[in-house]
Amino acid sequence: MRLAGVLLAVAAPLLAALLVAGVRSTGVFDEDAPAIAVVEATPTATPTAAAAEPAVVATIPAGDGPDGITVADDGIVWVADFRAGTLLQISAAENARVGRAVRAGRQPDSPVVTDGVVWVVSSGENAVRRIADARSRTIGVGKEPEALAVGGAYMWVTNAGDGTVTRIDRASGELVGAPIGVGGRPLDIAVDDELAWVTSFEDGTVTRIDTGSATLVGEPIAVGRRPRGVAVGEGSVWVANAGEDTVTRIDPLDGTVVGDPIPVGDNPRELAVGEGSVWVANAGEDTVTRIDLPSGKVAGEPIPTGDDPTGIAVGAGAVWTANFRDGTVTRIEP
Repeated sequence: MRLAGVLLAVAAPLLAALLVAGVRSTGVFDEDAPAIAVVEATPTATPTAAAAEPAVVATIPAGDGPDGITVADDGIVWVADFRAGTLLQISAAENARVGRAVRAGRQPDSPVVTDGVVWVVSSGENAVRRIADARSRTIGVGKEPEALAVGGAYMWVTNAGDGTVTRIDRASGELVGAPIGVGGRPLDIAVDDELAWVTSFEDGTVTRIDTGSATLVGEPIAVGRRPRGVAVGEGSVWVANAGEDTVTRIDPLDGTVVGDPIPVGDNPRELAVGEGSVWVANAGEDTVTRIDLPSGKVAGEPIPTGDDPTGIAVGAGAVWTANFRDGTVTRIEP
């Protein structure tokens, strides 16, 4: 065994030398031989899940003629049943009606909930209802009130029949000052920190009111034909032009129109801002259009709703439409 080991030790270097010489003769270690290209693996991109598109997740029965709609902080969706003259409640947690219908006068619309108090216009009575602690108070305003908005200590009311805006003290329920004259047939109102923005359906304009002095600011702003809904959010004022199927974007700092009108669906009635988008209810084609923020461009395909969505609200992590003709509310997951 020791002799074999000695022979192996002597033979090994000789074999190695012969092997290297043979390899050199093939050019593998030749300095003039072409280099072997080293190809690095290209990293494979990990597939990412596409952003989910908004989708309808529930259709909820909501009376005979659901019109205005809002979502309270406690997750209750309040719906004005225009034909029945009542307010209905829907639990966002259950996607179902809860509680009893609340009487709201003739032709109720535009419910607003703030500080535990429910407000709603009673257009057929030229009044606003203030409902608190199960008690309802009727407050006379202008002719054919259409919309409500909270601004500071006041509730602001548009009176379509006489072209005015009325202020109501939220704490006392009393009228404040004289009616403020605006454009022809004011149908909606939105309030930011300093201004109230009012659409004038007949004039194709938006009027600004200083909320501190209750006086008009500047000239009316020309928008599209037959403007209806108006909303404030994400640094802009948004107006739904029912007569030309567009949305106008306004810079609230100087009142200038930003960019071209944004095309949406047929007969856009109302809009709401939230969940990173502007949501437009297209009553003429039973859809909702989503406008991306801050780009101001239409995103995705129209979202189907029930028949004749005349009201829209954002809250409780969802978008809600009141569908007048088929008596339902549609819930959209954004």
